[in-house]
Amino acid sequence: TKNLQNKLKGYILLQVESKGEAWYVNPADGKRYYMKDGATAYEMMRKFGLGITNTDLTKIPQTNEKNNNPLLVNKLKGKILLQVQSLGEAWYVNPKTGFRYYMKDGGAAYQIMRYLSLGITNENIRKINIGD
Repeated sequence: TKNLQNKLKGYILLQVESKGEAWYVNPADGKRYYMKDGATAYEMMRKFGLGITNTDLTKIPQTNEKNNNPLLVNKLKGKILLQVQSLGEAWYVNPKTGFRYYMKDGGAAYQIMRYLSLGITNENIRKINIGD
């Protein structure tokens, strides 16, 4: 159980045997949080977001860019980042690829998170505690 939980930290899981519910496994506590809609996804961005400077953000590659900072990228995989020196723009760092994705609002966050999700069975998702 702990092993599965640790392996899936930062991932967005899609409950494929159910109604396709999306869950975010918070890297900080290893618990899963239900993303029922865009408003909830947006709230999660604010709650779980980690502040990052513009300089450090540029070190995290976007799709098809070269990863020149593997140590920083590995540390931030699966995290939601908030651009503190700007307008608090939110980014999600894909735990699989290390690429960052811009989430301009709740709807965009929800779409990105569903697009980047990993399918999981009901049996396995039950092994990850639910956060509130």
